[in-house]
Amino acid sequence: EFRRVLFRSAARGHGAHLVVNGAAEDEWERLTPPPEVPLEEALVATGFTYGIERRVDMARVFAHLVTRVRDLRRTGSAGLDMCFVASGRIHGYYERDTKPWDRVAGAAVASEVGVAVTVTGDPMGHCLTVVAPPALAARLSSELRSLGVVEDRKSTRLNSSHITISYAVFC
Repeated sequence: EFRRVLFRSAARGHGAHLVVNGAAEDEWERLTPPPEVPLEEALVATGFTYGIERRVDMARVFAHLVTRVRDLRRTGSAGLDMCFVASGRIHGYYERDTKPWDRVAGAAVASEVGVAVTVTGDPMGHCLTVVAPPALAARLSSELRSLGVVEDRKSTRLNSSHITISYAVFC
């Protein structure tokens, strides 16, 4: 069910919650870590940048990965994809060249439930974002590296200790 959903995360240590169809606060579902699945069984989301040269390369990666995972999806929202990983609706997410404003809300929700959120490269420019339970994140990152999808700069893990997020999605 992807309709009328609100993902909510407070400061670190306060959990992330799923609110469906305007449920009262005492009916909010606290998100728990999603299960690990093998890469071959993973439903993975991605996105595409606006630059044509990068998009052509991303299509090459997509064409390869579609043979390695259960299936690939595109919702059009990095933050929403990360929330879907956090809630177990999808298993993993990767995308190149997201900006902080594309990912901060979803990354806070995902990291609060124990999902690995890694941004490699320049977080303000050319970067690779991978979000999945830890073992799947490692496998997906390895697969992406084997395809040449590597950003040469440092890797950053989200620290959400001072972030308060309410991320609403109404489809």
